[in-house]
Amino acid sequence: MLRYGEAKPPLMPRGAHHNEIPQDTVEDVIVQLADAVSAARPGARREVLETYVKRLQKLETIADSFPGVEKTYAVRPAARSV
Repeated sequence: MLRYGEAKPPLMPRGAHHNEIPQDTVEDVIVQLADAVSAARPGARREVLETYVKRLQKLETIADSFPGVEKTYAVRPAARSV
């Protein structure tokens, strides 16, 4: 639904960012670039997430090795929903 005189529906860049529809605006390209940057962040890909979890486990092992420490828990922040 076009309420404010948009040339096309605002959701069009969403389809363009994976080349499902042609990119014909600057917004389409910006959304695709933002998606690529987001996908490159730590934890966004499964391989990177597995490495991150292993690092957390190693931190727990190191912290547990100190005298008097019974158990430690390394946690990661909850993912934000958009």
